[in-house]
Amino acid sequence: MKKILLKVLTGTILLAFLFFCHNTRVNAALITRTLDNDTILLPPGVMAVTNWWAAGPKFKKGTVVTINEHGEVLEGTLVSAAFFHIGVAPQLGYLVSSDWDRNDVSHKVPFQDRIRFNDKGEVIKGTIGSCTEIPLNQVCLVELAAHTEVSFYDNGRLQSGTLQNDTYLRPVGWLQILTQNYIDNVVYPGVDDYKNGPRNDKGEVTYSIEFPGFVEFKSRTQFELNDKGEITKGTLNKDAKLLSPDGIKLYVAGTMVDFDDNGVVVKASKE
Repeated sequence: MKKILLKVLTGTILLAFLFFCHNTRVNAALITRTLDNDTILLPPGVMAVTNWWAAGPKFKKGTVVTINEHGEVLEGTLVSAAFFHIGVAPQLGYLVSSDWDRNDVSHKVPFQDRIRFNDKGEVIKGTIGSCTEIPLNQVCLVELAAHTEVSFYDNGRLQSGTLQNDTYLRPVGWLQILTQNYIDNVVYPGVDDYKNGPRNDKGEVTYSIEFPGFVEFKSRTQFELNDKGEITKGTLNKDAKLLSPDGIKLYVAGTMVDFDDNGVVVKASKE
């Protein structure tokens, strides 16, 4: 009996020790501190530095930064806009580069103010410094408005942002509304570019829009996506037929709609 009690007691002490040590290590891994000076800090993933003055972004004096156990920055406030490389890798990782001083910024995104990295050095949240195109997947981009907050999933896909332009996007459950929002007899805006097209009784050139499962969302409004790139929340730019709890229903332009995982509108509020 004594041996059994001794084993139980020993096991309990060991589990308590492991639990305490684990939590101590986790808590000790992240450090927050207030910067005494503008400070160059490197996010995770930077493996080589050539010129220290161009090695990484500068973080603002007097602001709080979060540092991991290796001294790498995970969150902070930038002194000024800094360009971060993005790369549509197999998992769409938004990759940070130490190459800050290059003039070629074709594959970089400018961030300003507060920025956050994951433990791989990928940008997962920040404020973009100018109108910027961000990949939805490996074949298409969405243009986001300047000076607005953007966030990403762990797999690198866009999670939320603010649209720069009126944009057609597929909401979650789009397979259930494949043809609901086709449009006929749209007046073509540039007649001189389309002289031989069909005309209505007013002499205007018209055409049809057949985007299967797409809905047009309004510029300068915030939106949210699932990790497949499908809209879960956004503001309609035109009237749209969407799936409601009672079946297909027409929602008017300017309505902010929230979808559940099955593509059903669970909340609708007019601007």
